[in-house]
Amino acid sequence: MQTYAVQKFAQQLLEVADNLESAQRAVPAAVLQPGTEISTEKALGYLKALLEGVQATERVLLKQMATKGVERIETAEGDDFDPNTQEAMTTMPAAEGKQPNTVANVWQSGYRMHDRILRAAKVIVYQE
Repeated sequence: MQTYAVQKFAQQLLEVADNLESAQRAVPAAVLQPGTEISTEKALGYLKALLEGVQATERVLLKQMATKGVERIETAEGDDFDPNTQEAMTTMPAAEGKQPNTVANVWQSGYRMHDRILRAAKVIVYQE
């Protein structure tokens, strides 16, 4: 019985796997061969399709994680630094018009499960 305890969750993740597979097909293998020349327009089309596949995958994954109470901690440039949900990886001098002790850049998103932090967001913080 325990062998199949996560079967439903695994089935929910199949859409994520499908989207990743589709994203990989967005760029034909022949295009990646050394010496292959393609137009800028065609290259941008491949990149756009790849990005759309990655974004679709992220949406599905976040939706499935939410069914288990896992959500991304929204952190953006300019937010006040919060040591409860963010980890300062480094600091940098505050640029003109930027407030000290605010987020300069988000390196990695943080996540929580219900009321517990699974991983703090990794950020760069403006200093005085």
